[in-house]
Amino acid sequence: MKILKLTVAIVSLFSIACTSIAGEGVKPAYTKEFFIKGNSIRINVVVNRPKMETNLDSTLLWGTEFATPNNNIEKIDVYFSGERIKIPYSSYSDLVNIRNVSIDILNDSFSINVTGGDAATSYTATLLFSKIGMLQTRQVSSSEFPDVSWEKTEYSYNLSEN
Repeated sequence: MKILKLTVAIVSLFSIACTSIAGEGVKPAYTKEFFIKGNSIRINVVVNRPKMETNLDSTLLWGTEFATPNNNIEKIDVYFSGERIKIPYSSYSDLVNIRNVSIDILNDSFSINVTGGDAATSYTATLLFSKIGMLQTRQVSSSEFPDVSWEKTEYSYNLSEN
């Protein structure tokens, strides 16, 4: 399997944006366009400060424990040949204290990779998409204990036109 890594440019751009998340309303965003087998793919990831203190139990979030997160993913938009693909909010809503976002382009698919947290709360999340831009799997694991603390979600879609 041939993998083309775009991590260096994305991480440096996104890291600069993350450090400037202040009260000025600036929304750090990353947009990348590329082609897979002749189909155009455009991805937009927006990270922002939470709009209010979360009422969620922070132990249910990846990247924090017993504290309000510094930032979270506000939205992920994926466009396949100009058409917006719906990405379940639940696939990224519990990823907080984002440090880096990168995209790996595989032969006929791509992944959005997110790292976040710090020390004991650090994690790595991978959202794997099919060649037609549909989310296939989400896997999140603790960076400190990846074999012990992890979760994997598989997605299935009814693509019939009934």
